[in-house]
Amino acid sequence: MRFFKSKPQKQIQLMLEKIDSLSDLPESDICSWENGTPVYNEKIEAFFRFDGFWIVRDYNLRMKDLMNKKMDEWNLEEIKTRLTAINRSERFNYGAWERIIQDGTLTEISNRLKKIKD
Repeated sequence: MRFFKSKPQKQIQLMLEKIDSLSDLPESDICSWENGTPVYNEKIEAFFRFDGFWIVRDYNLRMKDLMNKKMDEWNLEEIKTRLTAINRSERFNYGAWERIIQDGTLTEISNRLKKIKD
């Protein structure tokens, strides 16, 4: 299946399934720390290491505009941009994925996707 050619509704459904698969993880199972480096649960690794249709190559340019909008105004492309930024954030800031899960950002993105889908 070629995800980048799929219709937006299918993309949204797949994104929701992947995000929602993380919602049942207890906070203690999100990650552990070894020598100052996070070791993430395999579900989280699989989610963030997915390099599919939601990866936006020029996300850093798009993020400037995105930060001036409320999440409830974001469209599908803007959500993809934010997910890409989240994905990349761990490279520069150990523990970023853990914080994003704990602070509810992924839940908010899931809720926005559900509104766009309906």
